[in-house]
Amino acid sequence: MFLINQVSKLSKVSIPAIRQYEKLGLIKGTKTEGVRKTEYIYYDQETIDRLELIEECRSVGMTITEITSLIRVWYGQRISNTKRIQILKKQLLILEDKESKIKDVRNRVNILLSEMEKFV
Repeated sequence: MFLINQVSKLSKVSIPAIRQYEKLGLIKGTKTEGVRKTEYIYYDQETIDRLELIEECRSVGMTITEITSLIRVWYGQRISNTKRIQILKKQLLILEDKESKIKDVRNRVNILLSEMEKFV
């Protein structure tokens, strides 16, 4: 079990982001009361794995709604296999579309760079 600062270091996700993901229901910690009646929230390895998945998804431009759907499928939260397959196929289409758009932008940047290098 890990405290939030340890999870932040291990996952390379900021503490405010971890708290936000917890508010959104993407991760969940376990509260315990310490000796001095101070509440600590502990997180497990699955939380770190989820955070890494969330950050990977965000890095390719997925929305929180898309990430939430993927998390539910990935961690099997009472969704039929048919629905899981449907969600995953939709996510693949979204990622393929984003990949295509990134390639278009990269091509435009390369063209602009080539044009600019002519004047150097």
